[in-house]
Amino acid sequence: MAAAISAAQASDVAAYLAGVESRIRTLHAEESRRWAAVDGRLQPAVDAIARLAASGGKRLRALFAYWAFVGAGGDPDSSLIVDAGAALELIHLAALIHDDVMDASTLRRGSPTLHVSFAEMHRRREWPGDADEFGAAAAIVLGDLALFHADCLLANMPPEAHHLVARLKLEMAMGQFLDLRATAAGGADAETAVRVALYKTARYSVERPLHLGACLAKRLEDLAPSLSAYGIPLGIAFQLADDLLGAFGDSAQTGKPVGDDARQGKPTLLLATGDRSEVEQTVECLVDEAVHAVSRSALEAEAKVALIELAGFVKARRG
Repeated sequence: MAAAISAAQASDVAAYLAGVESRIRTLHAEESRRWAAVDGRLQPAVDAIARLAASGGKRLRALFAYWAFVGAGGDPDSSLIVDAGAALELIHLAALIHDDVMDASTLRRGSPTLHVSFAEMHRRREWPGDADEFGAAAAIVLGDLALFHADCLLANMPPEAHHLVARLKLEMAMGQFLDLRATAAGGADAETAVRVALYKTARYSVERPLHLGACLAKRLEDLAPSLSAYGIPLGIAFQLADDLLGAFGDSAQTGKPVGDDARQGKPTLLLATGDRSEVEQTVECLVDEAVHAVSRSALEAEAKVALIELAGFVKARRG
């Protein structure tokens, strides 16, 4: 990850990322105090989200928004892009929390997932009822809470930005539903696997953050085609590389169990084709396509360099 931002250090990207982290921490601290004053039993809900938010993450969505914003001529010191980056990361956090429930995952970033943690709390306190059901229900609510926190950070955004974020959320949800349905039906084909990757990951993780950055710089109309030409293939490549990590990676490094996709019959291109080398070659081709697109875009030079380096990071993250 350091290599992906190295060329941008002089452009204050490190300060931007620190600002995103600070904005998230400040929001969670304020919310923790607010709800502790209402009822002490509510504070652990916010604190659990805060711990997960602070436990790691590459902040790629915030970076994509930042480089589209700066590359479109936006002020790197703008509070709007900091709030936008923080909101995108909280939307992602919500997706992770809900994903872990749906996939029955036990680990996230090397620690127990929220539904597991709250189920254990239920058991320790010897409450009546089913501990696992309580854990799952609590995590669903906390995922929703992370989404609502993101909305708080978007309060000062222009209407066009709100429309973009709404579209991002809809696409993310529908991609997740397609993933669930294809998994339940079994035997997903390659076309379905790529469509899941497009809607579950590519649009909300890469394309829409890029669009949001350009929108806040008031350059979305002219930059959207080139940003999509970069964001869609790179986003699909990101998901395919993640699938490879899920199958062949090291859980000590990924912080997640290995082999879950295969056990659950997830609609991934890897499972559809059964050919690791074909998926790796597809990742390379998609990343090259993205690099070609951004190289020809009207973004400022430093943004092009940074986005090409981020594409290289995606290309390198495999099992």
